Amino acid sequence: MKQTHFKWINTGAAACCVAFLLAGCADGTAPARETIQKPDKTITVVEPGQSTDTKVAVSQIAQIDRTRGISFITEEQLVIVKRNENEQKIAVEGEMMFPNNLYVHDLATKQEEALHEQPAHQGFAKPSPDGKYLFYKLNNEESAHGYMMNLETRESVELGSDVIDTMTGMWMDDTHVLFMTIEGKVIKASVDGTLETILSSDRRIFTAVPGEGGIYYVVNEVLYFLPDGSKQAEKLATDVVWVIPSPERKQLALVKRTSNTTRTLMITDAKGNEPIELGSATQVFGTSWSPDGKKLAYSLTSEGTDGDNGVFVADAISGDTVPIKLDVQYLSDDLGWSPSGKKIVAATYSQEQNDFITFVITLK
Repeated sequence: MKQTHFKWINTGAAACCVAFLLAGCADGTAPARETIQKPDKTITVVEPGQSTDTKVAVSQIAQIDRTRGISFITEEQLVIVKRNENEQKIAVEGEMMFPNNLYVHDLATKQEEALHEQPAHQGFAKPSPDGKYLFYKLNNEESAHGYMMNLETRESVELGSDVIDTMTGMWMDDTHVLFMTIEGKVIKASVDGTLETILSSDRRIFTAVPGEGGIYYVVNEVLYFLPDGSKQAEKLATDVVWVIPSPERKQLALVKRTSNTTRTLMITDAKGNEPIELGSATQVFGTSWSPDGKKLAYSLTSEGTDGDNGVFVADAISGDTVPIKLDVQYLSDDLGWSPSGKKIVAATYSQEQNDFITFVITLK
């Protein structure tokens, strides 16, 4: 979940997000097991059809062309972003282009249905844990406004008039979302549009996410925890870039700056202690917990030969990691899990196709 100011792009332009190099694809030969020795750990590369000691194994990888998959609503339904050529073109950075709208893509039938057509860029679709609501944003260049959609009625409510960050926002429970505004407010929003300001700061808040009995936030690379109903935050750790709590709020996926050019991803307890290091790289992106909190998916990219590169799935208890080989160059969004934790969606921008490609990874 590396925080990034996101720009919508014309499909004739270059990729719109920070680029993250991923591992190359398999060459079509029989599955092979490759072990990579690191100074502090051993990584086993898994091709489709293999099993590992970590019990993370790939069953298959499906590719969906000209589609940008973001998240799962059900096991067979993906929320995707695509150009809506039924709507009028809108002006973006001096160019006229069709708006990007949210659709539901059925993996079984391949049918697609627009969730709510409109002449505006829609994005950042995050379904509630129970799959009944969708938190999404209308984007204008590098700014956005939040909305909540009832997936049964397809009706939406605007979550205030404040400009919010384009790439952040996390569900607190089935009916509330936590997000940040550009002005430094942390807001709790209900599915009915009710808003509550949890924290207001004149300092830049880089990350704000829900925890057990409070919220975590990062200011100037210092991680704080603010208990519910309190105005006094507890300082937990320094050199922190961002943090994501597990679904049960018992563990943290935490990224620390370990040098000027290196970021290290680790799993810690709820206080940022007892770290298990997963990998180090120039950039860490796309991090996402499985619904049961037992696995963590993420991508790493490194400049040079010392760091890790690729998309990985880690065991949250042991820290064992399994790289997933994908035929991609750039990861465009956070990795998304299906409700069962058996599937992962990953999207990339293809220069060859001049459009997005989505991969659906099915685990054994």
